[in-house]
Amino acid sequence: MAFLKKHHVGVGISLDSFSSFTNNRLRPALQSAGNFAHAVRAIDWFSGYKGLNVITTVTKLNIKDLPGIVRFLHSKKVSCVLLNPMRFTRPNSLRLKPDEKLFGQYFIKAVDTAVELSKNSKHRIIVGNFANTILAIIAPLARR
Repeated sequence: MAFLKKHHVGVGISLDSFSSFTNNRLRPALQSAGNFAHAVRAIDWFSGYKGLNVITTVTKLNIKDLPGIVRFLHSKKVSCVLLNPMRFTRPNSLRLKPDEKLFGQYFIKAVDTAVELSKNSKHRIIVGNFANTILAIIAPLARR
């Protein structure tokens, strides 16, 4: 960790909800209930580090958590969160793909939450993936 920070390496950690139950349901692990505790511990290790990005894969199961995940990550001093909607790239992903209109509503709420938190505190957080969001809405079968 010290090496990564010293050399300004970008770090990405996946966390799909501020709720351990929801996150662990979406990201199960073989040797534990899921990755929530491990991901949060890693986020705490990098608290305030400008090179940290947290990636949230948005599904039908966590779509309403978006404003809450922004609040949670802001409290952890994360400066950038990527809210990536599940796209229909594989047949099994269709059952988890969020509705585009509902995603748009909660995405805007998450951005508004980030703006409000950034205005009212010394710590800023941004939602940094508008291009990926647009792609998921207009071309859900596309890959990079």
